[in-house]
Amino acid sequence: MECDMAGGKLVQWLKRINVVLFCVVLVACGGGSSGEAIGTDDTIEVPRETTETIGDNKYTTIQRQANLGELRYSSISAEEFITQYFLLAGQVSSTQFMLSEPQTFVIPENTVSFSLNFNNPLAGNDVFVGELENPSGVKISLWDLIPCFSGTCSMVMPNRPNALYQPEAGEWKYSVLAEKSAVEHGHLNNASINMLIRTNDFPQGQGGLDATLRVQPYYTGGTTSLDAVSSIMNSLATIFLINNIGLDWLPAKHIVPNAFSTMIPDYSDVKTQVLMAYGEANVINVYFVEGFEEEQEGAGALVHPGMSEEVRAIIGIAAGIPGSLGTKGDANGVMVALGVGHEGQFEARSYLEVAETAAHEIGHFLGLFHTTERSGGVDPLPDTPNCNEERPDDGALPSADECPDGHNLMFPIAREDGELGITLTADQRFVLANSPMAQ
Repeated sequence: MECDMAGGKLVQWLKRINVVLFCVVLVACGGGSSGEAIGTDDTIEVPRETTETIGDNKYTTIQRQANLGELRYSSISAEEFITQYFLLAGQVSSTQFMLSEPQTFVIPENTVSFSLNFNNPLAGNDVFVGELENPSGVKISLWDLIPCFSGTCSMVMPNRPNALYQPEAGEWKYSVLAEKSAVEHGHLNNASINMLIRTNDFPQGQGGLDATLRVQPYYTGGTTSLDAVSSIMNSLATIFLINNIGLDWLPAKHIVPNAFSTMIPDYSDVKTQVLMAYGEANVINVYFVEGFEEEQEGAGALVHPGMSEEVRAIIGIAAGIPGSLGTKGDANGVMVALGVGHEGQFEARSYLEVAETAAHEIGHFLGLFHTTERSGGVDPLPDTPNCNEERPDDGALPSADECPDGHNLMFPIAREDGELGITLTADQRFVLANSPMAQ
């Protein structure tokens, strides 16, 4: 079955380059009220050539395997690499990189949003998206658009209201930036390239909710009850509703093996990849685990308010900014800890704390950055407040009650004063409402 897109032009183009076209199935369902147990040997659904329209929106995924090693690459001198990719140059161990010939994809008319990601074990270490050019011929900065880590490079358009970052119809171009030895030794031969395109033939309606997000919750281990997960999901729905975004959550599923009770907060870890395989392509997958095995600071982490400044614990982590939207795989979901602790001693967190963390990680998964990073960086949205307060000698970010963005959902540290940090700015709501995963 062929997807009817823009007079068949996209389908014809895909046929010419032998891309396999698949379409996401999105089915509206009510809030979760009952649980379903699933086992590790459940067969993972194979994508099908289908398309689904919900209201005025049509959701289409494109998936193909690519041999990045067969692309034609041009060498970049170390000086040129440091000059043009200076932010990246500070993160990698080699300055010997090569840039591929441009690759193309077509975005149809009436596109609300689209995401693009590719998966390769070297993504985030030796493979990156080097250049992006829109149909108007404008090259777009990638450093705050396509973060690459844990084997995945992802982007979403729009990721802000600015005109430059809109899903312009026409032919887009991108180039792969790869470490020279990875190219020469054939380490780029296997990669999956995925797209999710949301189109709408009619202008967005006025009034009512900005959008609705469809969420599939999972819970692991033997100490968490379905009632507890339902309470957390109800709190999560309230947090988004306060920001005029609906939450359509499906019945929670219990992942039976206790092997997933505690997880390492790393999406390149084999156990994490097995857990992610339970997720469906057409929803936002949220995995509630009992706790994380490693206590460390991470890109998607919050700090537990009850722990001392010297001991910080990961309580939530997302697969990317954004994750692999609309695609089954290693970057398809967020993990949230129901408890925190040290050396196997976990203390349960309140349902509201867990829900707040889940909302924060969903924000990352759909493309939102921290308002202020511990490194000093800030998110790219113009209306988001940032914390420019004086840092202590160790460079740590001040507490939330000292920062103007301390009540924002995407502030990276949980509040210690008992107040909620759940607000979103208009631009942050814009990113979520226009997500390819939103309805």
